[in-house]
Amino acid sequence: MLKCREHELASIYAIIDLRKVCLVIVLYMHTDSMRSALVWIFTLNVCLQILFIPGGDSKPHPRFREKITEEYNPGFISIDCGASNDYLDEETSTFYKTDTDFIETGENLLTSSQFINTNIPDYGRQLRTLRSFPEGNRNCYTLKPEYKQGEQQSYMIRAMFGYGNYDGKNHAPTFDLYLGVNYWKNVNTANRSYIWTEIIHAPTTDTIQVCLVNIDTGTPFISSLELRPLSTSIYQI
Repeated sequence: MLKCREHELASIYAIIDLRKVCLVIVLYMHTDSMRSALVWIFTLNVCLQILFIPGGDSKPHPRFREKITEEYNPGFISIDCGASNDYLDEETSTFYKTDTDFIETGENLLTSSQFINTNIPDYGRQLRTLRSFPEGNRNCYTLKPEYKQGEQQSYMIRAMFGYGNYDGKNHAPTFDLYLGVNYWKNVNTANRSYIWTEIIHAPTTDTIQVCLVNIDTGTPFISSLELRPLSTSIYQI
């Protein structure tokens, strides 16, 4: 239901903004300076370039897409680890960012479509890339959710891992996942194409660290990382 609601809200928001643009154009057409059809075409073209990707593509410009998701998904953090660009996932209407601003270590790599199904609904695109950590025993993502001093806010944190034989070794590694200094889960994708894990966390500081720890059984990696604020009336920790 959440997926449907996010998609519907994003569509409604886009329509409302387009109506505002059209209204401005129509009002402007009644002025003396808008009598020329060429001027009208130029103005319309400028408006479309603001809202959409140049070249006749009907998809909203990335900045417009990000605005949509931030408006109706406040506090969401969605990271496609290893991705080269930010993008809007058409399946979930979720705006994914690259992990550049969240971690400084590791390297971005591609998975093999022969070993992992990248057409899985909702998660397929996030499984195409990953970030691997061949150096260091502990590598951490730093998340900075919307945090107000004195208020206890709970978050759902989800991490996904799809090995996809990215290193050509055909041997999935095993490693540990930590939330700050606290153990979260042992990650092992040997018998699955991908796995995901979730945890509910109420931070006491304005940052959250999600760490991948090398336990000498292969190089840690991660495909995606997401944070969702939860209603305090539902989850009390």
